[in-house]
Amino acid sequence: MEQLTKKEAIELSLIKWEHNAETGCTYEEMEEWIEKERPELKKLKNRCGLCEKYLKYDIKRGSTCSRCPLKKLWGHECNDVGSSWSEWRREPSTHYRKKWAEWIVEDLTKILYGN
Repeated sequence: MEQLTKKEAIELSLIKWEHNAETGCTYEEMEEWIEKERPELKKLKNRCGLCEKYLKYDIKRGSTCSRCPLKKLWGHECNDVGSSWSEWRREPSTHYRKKWAEWIVEDLTKILYGN
């Protein structure tokens, strides 16, 4: 895949998170939706535009996403315990999965528009 711009990376991520906020889907349901309906997301690292742009693999340190705008905003990586992403993934309630996804959409929108 050719190099994404920051704007393109965020817009791709928003496609996924807006769907998750609307449906309250589980991780497995999201994967199924991407597989069937969003092939442009299927090609991305971790199904995320930001991971596609910023996630790098270093033989000594493993994976790093130090330049990712979400990591900069949150102060930690998405898969860290307590992050919005990890809370969304482990949340059993559809209602609260929607809320976690809405917060991620808000953060992505802040990064995109600088608000």
